[in-house]
Amino acid sequence: MSVLTVPTANAEDELPPLTIRDVVPNPRALARQAPSLVASQQYLGALSQEAGERRADANTATIMHETAHQLSFNTGLLNRE
Repeated sequence: MSVLTVPTANAEDELPPLTIRDVVPNPRALARQAPSLVASQQYLGALSQEAGERRADANTATIMHETAHQLSFNTGLLNRE
């Protein structure tokens, strides 16, 4: 059995504090891109929703297909032999 050890942080291991400029170097450029980013997010959301609906339709069709097989075997319409 192995034991998980977690190293402890030392003073020299600490990272310097982050500023907003470190994370977002050019906030004005990001602000100009915001409308296109929102449109992209809306498009991706709609695309994801459409894909989910198609998956649900495919799952429903598969279940109906397999149900038809099961019913035809159970009622004797088809023979497994």
